[in-house]
Amino acid sequence: DTNLINFPRPIYQNSFKEDSAVMVLPDKPTADEMQAALTVAASLGNFTGNDLILDMTSAGKMTTEQAENNHLIFIGKPSSLSVLGELNLPQPVRGNEYQVAGGSADDGVIQMVVSPWSEAHVAFVVSGNSDQAIVKAAQAISTGVLRTNRFPNLVIVQDVEPTPVLTSLSVDRPLSDLVIEGRDFFNRGVAFSTSTFYIPPGMTVSPEATINLVISHSALLDFDQSTLIVQLNGRPIGSVLMDSVTASRSTNKFKIEIPPSAVTPGNNQLEVIVSLEPIDNCTPPGTRGLWLRLWPESSLYLPLDEVITDSTLDADLATFPAAYIQNS
Repeated sequence: DTNLINFPRPIYQNSFKEDSAVMVLPDKPTADEMQAALTVAASLGNFTGNDLILDMTSAGKMTTEQAENNHLIFIGKPSSLSVLGELNLPQPVRGNEYQVAGGSADDGVIQMVVSPWSEAHVAFVVSGNSDQAIVKAAQAISTGVLRTNRFPNLVIVQDVEPTPVLTSLSVDRPLSDLVIEGRDFFNRGVAFSTSTFYIPPGMTVSPEATINLVISHSALLDFDQSTLIVQLNGRPIGSVLMDSVTASRSTNKFKIEIPPSAVTPGNNQLEVIVSLEPIDNCTPPGTRGLWLRLWPESSLYLPLDEVITDSTLDADLATFPAAYIQNS
């Protein structure tokens, strides 16, 4: 899927298989093209927790093996990257430049298409007709939020905000938006649902952020051993106490606060882990009387605050590289 709304997917998919990408620059890049490359590399490192294997080469030195086995990130003007003419882009190159209707020479161009060298990978283009345009495109990528228009895999960048803009996600996002849909947990043992939500760089959740669970469950559970635990980025942040009273209700609502320190910029992994144990240890494992229902009315409340950092820098090399990475 080359929809840029899902960036950094599919370049980074956070699966059991390692993701890798190669940044391809012009053979003789300008200072601004190098700046854009560094911005894109730092942004991808930030969004992926440095889990993306990232390499760099020039157009003239790119090998067939690199092209066939990696996502490709092309950074440069079409006049200095002739390989862009080989891609089936929604905003194609015409005469070594982009002809953007109603645009200017300094508009950044971001595009993503299936790689012509491998259908399992994408070609991601950070470009523009001028050096200033390429820097704009890279800065837009660093926000982690790309706005598409005519095509879902094309972004035209006219301007970039010089400072972070305080935004808030919708007041109550259904967990189904995060792929945790209404689900039934059956049988003895442990099962879980996992999904991700995105926090823009420079932002964190406010202290009012919560996960609102709506559940119901069987009365045949051993309430001393059966559990529902919520984890965020591998850290437990809350659990649900089940008893005979909650078993008698058709639905039960639980609110779990999200500690701002548990949230990271970029993708955050949310897990609902359910362990079901019967009252009688001799109960057959496949007994359908053991169940828990996570209802689709469950929701996530994610108001955002700007991260406040101390502007006083400590010129102590023991803290290196703190001064360079203190502010997003």
